[in-house]
Amino acid sequence: MRKGLWVTRLVVQVFLFGCFVVCAPGPTAAVDASFMNLDEIRPGMKGKAKSVFLGSRIEEFDVEILGVLRNWRPGGDLILARASGPQVDNAGIAAGMSGTPVYVEGKLIGAMAYTWAFSKEPIVGVTPIKEMLGLETAGIGSGSAQPRSRNDLSSGDWEIPAGTMKAIETPLLVSGFHPAVLRVIEQEASGLNMVVAQTGGAGGSVEGDTLVPGAAMAAQFVRGDGVVAAIGTVTYTEGARVLGFGHGLMLGNLAGIPMSTAYVHTVLPSLAGSVKLASPLRMVGKITGESLSGVLGEIGSVPSLVPVGVVVKTGTGGERTFHFDVVKNKLLTGMLVGWSATSAALTLCGAVGDMTIKAAGEIEFVDKHGATHEVEYENVLFTTDPASAISKMVSAPVETLLNNQFEEADVRRIDCTLLVRREQRVASIEEVSVRPEEVMPGDSIRVTVKLKPFRGEVFLRRFSLVVPLTCEAERARILVCSAPEMRVWEEQSTNRRLPPANLEQLMSQIESSGRGDRLECVLSARSEEAGIEGKPFPSPPSSFSSVLDSSTRSGALTETPLGILGAVASDTDYALEGRRSVSLKIKHQKAGR
Repeated sequence: MRKGLWVTRLVVQVFLFGCFVVCAPGPTAAVDASFMNLDEIRPGMKGKAKSVFLGSRIEEFDVEILGVLRNWRPGGDLILARASGPQVDNAGIAAGMSGTPVYVEGKLIGAMAYTWAFSKEPIVGVTPIKEMLGLETAGIGSGSAQPRSRNDLSSGDWEIPAGTMKAIETPLLVSGFHPAVLRVIEQEASGLNMVVAQTGGAGGSVEGDTLVPGAAMAAQFVRGDGVVAAIGTVTYTEGARVLGFGHGLMLGNLAGIPMSTAYVHTVLPSLAGSVKLASPLRMVGKITGESLSGVLGEIGSVPSLVPVGVVVKTGTGGERTFHFDVVKNKLLTGMLVGWSATSAALTLCGAVGDMTIKAAGEIEFVDKHGATHEVEYENVLFTTDPASAISKMVSAPVETLLNNQFEEADVRRIDCTLLVRREQRVASIEEVSVRPEEVMPGDSIRVTVKLKPFRGEVFLRRFSLVVPLTCEAERARILVCSAPEMRVWEEQSTNRRLPPANLEQLMSQIESSGRGDRLECVLSARSEEAGIEGKPFPSPPSSFSSVLDSSTRSGALTETPLGILGAVASDTDYALEGRRSVSLKIKHQKAGR
């Protein structure tokens, strides 16, 4: 009796599960009702496409199917079509039209995604809708296939060429940024198939700014006193799901970026390539994934952004504070902070001429255990190219932290203060002298450094170092240079800048990277010192070399040719250039005397 009841219940459960599978909505269920299969598409078929060319109003234009390219890339097909109508006859296929939905017999066949360079007609490659629907089940967007460095983003590997075919360019729209920063943005975003365009805000309220097929959509990277966003077109929506673009943008690195509605100011016709000039509007959700077939978003919660405060001070007493919010992304955050800080500095101080810049920053983040940390950094440099210099000096510490190999750093706040002097406040290290030139362990060494400012009077800095009693070397060297230069030398020649073994050591290295106005003096000698787990290991035993050779932990032990016997430093008010060194002879008393 119990067995019969159990069988009956099982049959009912299976029946109900089958009903759920058949009735549950999903990509495959919607395909049969709303989409046209690739096998049904024939040359000569007529259809319509939808896109925004002004404001938020969606307009239709004509398309004619030319054919289907099977397996044009591994696992991918492409529909060829010719567009026509007043919207495209003059401007052609404009950057920003990626994702434009194409319909035949009222059914969606795919998204405009590819075009040909210098094409005389508006011929496009359409990504089939079935391939775009596969985005949700492909698990693409936040996996291990993400780029590991900013350079990987500009490798161009994501773009699969077929003759001169290329993905329709995506406008990277920038507003509120100093014009000189656009050159930096173009250089650092090169290879992403994006065209940088300066635009402005939409202003006032905008009606109809909803994400529906044919509407403009944006991936927003920066907002506040400056705005950076990538603009495309919505292909298809179902509930909270949004599909667009028809091709990828950043090798799967868009996941977690805020998704916004957008307003199109106009389409700028150009022989070099027409562009939609647009502005992002409301953030309505987030990008959840991307692949070669398009971008997937979800309407709902908006990702938290990193607040960035930039205080710019001038050598004449001027001061202004700027506020930005940038996306949380291990490859983009540092770059975006660099652009924002550069724009702030150039807005107040100009972009041309000699500049001496002092940067002081603080990065607040939460580690995997929930503990809050603050990393501080400082640097000083002189430059005749402030746009590139400021961007690099501000972005480098952020990128180092976010791309560390130890654990995720959840950045919560970034603050930066820039003191910009419009002058060549530089001093060269002219000469170093020591007294005495022959010493014994325990002796003091007097070091005199001669510095020559640009168009200024020579001044001196004096240091005192002591040769350790334990020193067994017969020769030593005094090296004098700026702190950043010294960090490079330490990394190349000593055990003081061993690769960090944990997050704490990485933070310490960021904070000790040194300022360009700090003069450092180091006494070094040949040494048998080594490093273990990122820390110096002085005077290792004779068995150290055999242990090093047989260690099963690669990278745990490292040998170094030089040891630091002493170090001193002095701050100056100049960006320092050059380095000087002096050799010393160390005498040792013979045994028995």
